[in-house]
Amino acid sequence: MIHPPIITHPISRVVQLIEDKLPSSALLGQNRQPITDKIPYGNIPVTLTSETCLQFHLIPQEEVITGIQLRFGTYCRVNHCQVTIRLNDYTHRFNASELLDNELIDIFLPHPQKCLPGQPLRLELYSEDATENNVVAVWCMKIPPTFFDNLTLQPFTLPTISSPQVSIVIPVFNKALYTYNCLLTVQACDPEINKEVIVINNASTDETVDLLQQLQVGFKVIHNSTNQGFVQACRQGARIAAGEWIVFLNNDTQVTPGWLANMIKAMNTDPQIGITGSKLIYPSGWLQEAGGIIFNDASGWNYGRLQDPTDPRFNQSRAVDYCSGASLMIRKNLWEQSGGFDIRYAPAYYEDTDLCFAVRQLGYKIWYCHNSEVVHHEGITSGTDINQGYKAYQLINQKKFQAKWWAVLATHFPPPPQTSPELAALHLVTDKPLTFRIPDHKILATHLLGQGWAANFWSYLNLHKVDEELKLIQSMGFNTVIILVPWVGFQTQVNPITYYEDYFILFKQLLDKVQLHDLKVILRLGYTHDNGPPSEPEGFLRQIVVGADAVMLTAWCDYLERLWSIAQSYPNLLGGFISWEDFFLMDLTHIPLDNRLLFAERTGYQNYLKQHYPLETLAIHYQQAFATYTEIPIPAFKSNGIQLFSEFWDDLLINKIFKISKQHFPLLTMEVRIDCDPQAESYICHQTTFDISVDTHLTMIYYTPAWGASNEGQLESADTLLKRLPVLFETVRNQTNHNVIFIDQFNFIDNTPGFERNTGILPQQVAQFLVEVAPILQQQTIGYGLWAWRDVRANALKNGLFERNYPSWDLSQGEIVFDAVEQKKVVLLKSGGTLQQLLSTCFGVPLVTDKLFQFDFKIKPTVAFTRQKPSLLAISVSYAHQVCYENQVSWRSQDWQAIHLEGLPFGTGYELKLENQGTPLLLADFYLYQHYQENGIIDANGQEKIFYQQFISLNQQLSVSQQPSPKTFFRLEEITPSIFNGLFPDRWMGKTLTGIIAKPKELDYFTFIVKAYIPENWPDYHNYLTITLGNQIYCVHHPIGTGYNEIIIDSLTHAEFEPILFLQFEAETVFSPNQYDTYSEDNREVSLLLIEFGFVAYEKINKILTH
Repeated sequence: MIHPPIITHPISRVVQLIEDKLPSSALLGQNRQPITDKIPYGNIPVTLTSETCLQFHLIPQEEVITGIQLRFGTYCRVNHCQVTIRLNDYTHRFNASELLDNELIDIFLPHPQKCLPGQPLRLELYSEDATENNVVAVWCMKIPPTFFDNLTLQPFTLPTISSPQVSIVIPVFNKALYTYNCLLTVQACDPEINKEVIVINNASTDETVDLLQQLQVGFKVIHNSTNQGFVQACRQGARIAAGEWIVFLNNDTQVTPGWLANMIKAMNTDPQIGITGSKLIYPSGWLQEAGGIIFNDASGWNYGRLQDPTDPRFNQSRAVDYCSGASLMIRKNLWEQSGGFDIRYAPAYYEDTDLCFAVRQLGYKIWYCHNSEVVHHEGITSGTDINQGYKAYQLINQKKFQAKWWAVLATHFPPPPQTSPELAALHLVTDKPLTFRIPDHKILATHLLGQGWAANFWSYLNLHKVDEELKLIQSMGFNTVIILVPWVGFQTQVNPITYYEDYFILFKQLLDKVQLHDLKVILRLGYTHDNGPPSEPEGFLRQIVVGADAVMLTAWCDYLERLWSIAQSYPNLLGGFISWEDFFLMDLTHIPLDNRLLFAERTGYQNYLKQHYPLETLAIHYQQAFATYTEIPIPAFKSNGIQLFSEFWDDLLINKIFKISKQHFPLLTMEVRIDCDPQAESYICHQTTFDISVDTHLTMIYYTPAWGASNEGQLESADTLLKRLPVLFETVRNQTNHNVIFIDQFNFIDNTPGFERNTGILPQQVAQFLVEVAPILQQQTIGYGLWAWRDVRANALKNGLFERNYPSWDLSQGEIVFDAVEQKKVVLLKSGGTLQQLLSTCFGVPLVTDKLFQFDFKIKPTVAFTRQKPSLLAISVSYAHQVCYENQVSWRSQDWQAIHLEGLPFGTGYELKLENQGTPLLLADFYLYQHYQENGIIDANGQEKIFYQQFISLNQQLSVSQQPSPKTFFRLEEITPSIFNGLFPDRWMGKTLTGIIAKPKELDYFTFIVKAYIPENWPDYHNYLTITLGNQIYCVHHPIGTGYNEIIIDSLTHAEFEPILFLQFEAETVFSPNQYDTYSEDNREVSLLLIEFGFVAYEKINKILTH
């Protein structure tokens, strides 16, 4: 924010007055918020030389102006010229060195200015003392074509030509002023192109006829006596088109220079382009469409709608699903070959989409031409209400289109929120960038546990046991595993960089096994903990400084590249993700002040503050003054500076760690923090991270019942949590560009130590939660992952299965051998032999103070028992060379025996020792732990939990295709508004119902039947029904009355129908229930209560049976 003094300084020698550019700007009101419409960023830099003045207008919505928001270009801060803003006669001057590069900045006026709300305010921007090497630029957009508010009758002519290259077809119905503005731009733009304009007047009743009388050379006009609709009018125009290309153009458009020439250039450059369409822009300057997307339910999406048209994503021509008929060019021969706009879509809607699909089926591409820009005043002719007028045909024709193109649509993505439009927009692009792979099914994942748990997964991993676990995972309905890949352990040193190579061998072998089981895989990269090979520094000390320490960042990127070099060859790899948990700088707010000051420098926090805030502003936030930035510590937990530290952390995660990481592991996304951090009496949240990046289409979150709750240790009902869950998804999605959501930790139960106050679910209602959460997850997410499919021991030991060769155990008079029967490594401990482990460090295991440990292991003798020589194993725990626990174990089994001990003191600095005081024996499977982590659906004893079956059912429901094939017959429970338009949830039909239905495959002859009910207390009710099946319309002449009705159409043959049919029921009239019940408040307009309908085996019935 800039608060410079006011200086009155009139413009001197202006040589160039720029009036056709509009800077990215906004006026600020009394609350210092924008009081003008938002303007796109723009991609045109206008340099403010000493002889240049940028003049533009903004329309304030309030009467007091306190400042202006502007976006200046790169390197503006290194210059020291003065920039002047003039608002009418008020002038304000400031130094460019106080600006920020390429960011919107608020420039406040010393004295607020008055204005007239709703009236244009002239502004001027210039710099009188700028020089060639000391100059700034402001980012601008092109000002849209002028829209004239008054129609002036004047002749329209085009250059005389013998044969046009292009025929521009413009259907019109009233709205003469828009037609007038359209024709002005068509006449003015691209005069070098030989063109003719064909206007079809659909029986307009306004000044359109007078306007069209002014069209002269180069124009053709067709007058219809009735409104033929868009489809028929376009077909009329195309019939008389003489050009090589036909362009269909809406009359509520205004074209810009190059719109036509660039489409022709695209067609000429690539003969395989059959149709090309323009970039459509709203009059406000915001993007309306950069190519269209069609999802598998035939719903459409205007890619880029209401975004900045100068964004690089929208300024690359590419293959698309369809181009809007508002400005669409097609080769004339293809128009004729494809049949043009299909009349089944008359009067309008989906005809352009259908044409694009037909042309693509002929082997041609549909091409979005980014540099053909057309301003579109959307909805001027047809309106925007889909329930009335021409716009009502949008829903009807969607079902017609879905029926016609069912097989093709099956290859398309499902609609949002189950798909990211950003991803769908590129599905026809062959050279699209690598991103996290989103499959065409729900991701049903669980973390792979091996024989350990998170912090010692790799230490305990026995590859001989992995197949068994993968089979069990598949049997429970999972299709994906998540593998934790720690930075420590894999990379043991950062300077010089060294690796524990055995882990990389294991990594590849593990991926091979997962692929053999036909499971997808997701990698959590940079997991903080690994109780494995010695690694320095430990994980947390690496990750808190990686954004500011060049050596650490280099090591991190090298680790990612090593993993990518292996993982990229696996087609079942969906991608990797990093988690905010592994870079959790907020932990630093809990450490002493001296350390917070030290890490303020080491994390880059102080440098961030220096780049973004003056010391005076920081003093306000911290409520204390600082002489230099080096005096500023990381704020203490809950203190007033938390907002600044959260802002720094969010920026570090996204703009440094994630963006750099993605360069080295392209299939990357991030788990974002959905919790908020306390500051004084408020909370600071992290929504700015949710979108991650423009080329990342999947956002990961974790879930616990604690989200949105007061978290005072209470248990809540399933109903409460189910109501809260969609709010979570909406909260996240609203901060993204329609990203899909994946829950990488679906922790609906959790007993992690330290989180006892977190809200949980009532144990007896977990089953209900799992039953009722299925449709929410189906509609709102791309899937979920369990943290653990079974409860696991929070184990503190290293290498307790003896699978790894790094230092962990001290072994005397013994050796590690392989048990071929059990397929695992074991310790052969001779008589008098010892096995001991000192716990010097323990990362990632939540240890509870003063809570004793449990100890599990297995034992087996190597020789037969004798009475003279019993087996005896002594167990002890010592701390600082003082024994604090002793026990002995004896047994007489010849087989492996599980031993479980309780009450062991243990922790960092303690040593566990086992001494064989008998005959040689085998030892295996060591676990020392305080508690089980209870996140699973299988308990500690390997038994199914009480909600196991409901969970399996959840996986089964989510495995069902999201777009099931149409049925031939719909029963009571299958007649729902999600399948049929025009239907209420209680199965009452309005005036019209539309949907799709399949014809019977196995029948040559069949009957169509509708069963419906009308309440008996509607005595004067009578109605008629018209049924449409595909292209066949059946008018049922027998009236429908009260009670049970059967409407039957028989003698239907297999040959007369396509496999998938458009279905429509249209009632002659509608009624309201409150007409018949004075106490009813139901004023809906309804016609029939549907019971069931569809095709059945042929019955020779040719009448309506009414009972």
